Amino acid sequence: MILSKTLPEISEKQQAPIPSDLSLEIQKPNDDIETENHAIRKNICMYMEKFEGNGLNGGQHVLQYLNDQRRRGCRASTIKSSFYNIFIFTKYLEKAGQTLETFTRNDLVAYVEHEQDRGIKAYTVKFKFNTRE
Repeated sequence: MILSKTLPEISEKQQAPIPSDLSLEIQKPNDDIETENHAIRKNICMYMEKFEGNGLNGGQHVLQYLNDQRRRGCRASTIKSSFYNIFIFTKYLEKAGQTLETFTRNDLVAYVEHEQDRGIKAYTVKFKFNTRE
């Protein structure tokens, strides 16, 4: 290979020493991740209280989705945004006599038109649904 001919070999003496406190450096980020994960779980509980406090149906699906986002490493702001988009959509569905379990494509189209009537661009509505996989 051309690459192996152009790179000089590095002897073991030339390699940087591994710090003796490497395990401490690795533990600190994990602690930060656990702290953030705990905060996100707490936020999800707060979101679900708001969802159920409004008498909306389908909370188990919302909780499952938000926890899935948390497990996939989504940021707290992403999860919050997802919740509020789902919350607004679910409130719209309830007014239309539907739920998260029963809505159809026509309900989704009607919601997009409703949002456009409020002055929200179609791309923005699409973004709310497409980025929350």
